[in-house]
Amino acid sequence: MFGFKTEEEKFKLADYDRIKRELETTQQSLVNCEKSRQDWVEFANDLQEENRELFARDMQHHKNDIVRQKMTNKNLTIAK
Repeated sequence: MFGFKTEEEKFKLADYDRIKRELETTQQSLVNCEKSRQDWVEFANDLQEENRELFARDMQHHKNDIVRQKMTNKNLTIAK
């Protein structure tokens, strides 16, 4: 009535304030986790793209090696 609070009301208000701070901290942690998750997703996508490029390059080297080997075998056969 006059702004005076009982001890029980003071404890409840303090508890509500604590819960409010915890909620705000949890919400900020959630935001941070989502940002971190997005960073990891982007990193994983970059790695997949790099892996595809390396695989394509390695496959081309492998095909070139096969062609070189066939040409070498053909040249050895002709030389005999």
